[in-house]
Amino acid sequence: AGADRGRRLAERSTRDPERGAFVARLLKADDDQDPEPIEGALAGAAREVLRAPRLVSPGSTVGPYVALRRVGVGGMAEVWAVRHRVLGTVHALKLLLRASSGLWDRLLREGMAQARLRHPNVVPVRDVLDMDGVPALLMPLITGPTLEGLLRRVVLPADAKHGLFAGTLRGVAHVHAAGCIHRDLKADNVLLQPEQGVLVPRVADFGLVKGVDAGPMTVHGSVMGTLVYAAPEQLRDASTVDVRADIYSLGVLAVRVFTGHLPFPEGSIGEVVLAKRRPPDVTGLPEPLVGLVTSMLDEEPDRRPASVDEVLVRLMAVDRGFVLPAASLVPTLFLPESEPVASESTGTG
Repeated sequence: AGADRGRRLAERSTRDPERGAFVARLLKADDDQDPEPIEGALAGAAREVLRAPRLVSPGSTVGPYVALRRVGVGGMAEVWAVRHRVLGTVHALKLLLRASSGLWDRLLREGMAQARLRHPNVVPVRDVLDMDGVPALLMPLITGPTLEGLLRRVVLPADAKHGLFAGTLRGVAHVHAAGCIHRDLKADNVLLQPEQGVLVPRVADFGLVKGVDAGPMTVHGSVMGTLVYAAPEQLRDASTVDVRADIYSLGVLAVRVFTGHLPFPEGSIGEVVLAKRRPPDVTGLPEPLVGLVTSMLDEEPDRRPASVDEVLVRLMAVDRGFVLPAASLVPTLFLPESEPVASESTGTG
């Protein structure tokens, strides 16, 4: 029985060294006549392997969908373009790369949060698919680049910067109104969707989302988020942050969008924490925005704007162009010619 079980596990492990190593340990336990190879300490690990994410390749079927191509990959998940076999519609499917019940729970929490969001500046989740007991999220396929990708390749005019930033603010305001805190806002997690000749910024990747009305999902004292974008209190304890941590991240994003650089140097967590105790580098930031953005980047949450709506109101006082309906739309002519609308993604975690 042990050998049969080992062979079944090995069949699932041929393309994954970590699974293969576990199978080797399992078989050794059987060979050593361990009295409880499965029932004992290996039980949890065995269940993880048996429920590991199924590998996807072009032509694979996932429910009613056929996988077309991989369009994004991150540390925890990958995104595939998939087509509905009957309707012919194309979507994005986000699935985990590693087996972990904690990651499954987090992906489901991410899906439940995004499914509640319906806003032109947010990427929604439309369904959760079952891949052999492992969840996968179905979302619209975003066919434009990330905001970070655009900023690296194009020098945008002022009105385009205003539009991208204002659209992102509106998306985050909707997220907060729905009772969620993103906790990983950055230029890489703002996707640009071409629609009728314009680019619409859409907030994506809710892998670290915190629901203000949900049960605990983050271990007390844990650090989450992208270091240079994360608020100081988030670097101390991500479980206790509120919307003002997202406002801090939006302040970092504002500097990135309007100046082309980050307000703090990147580095180790210790180096970043020390850097955030010094005034941010806002060189090149338009003078009318300096007061607002530096307040968003204040080390003390109580001294930041209390809400994204407040940020939008203060922006309106600086430049009424921020609140025009078209302000969140950027003409696709700003896409680099060498990189057409093809860097598809929906956020990979």
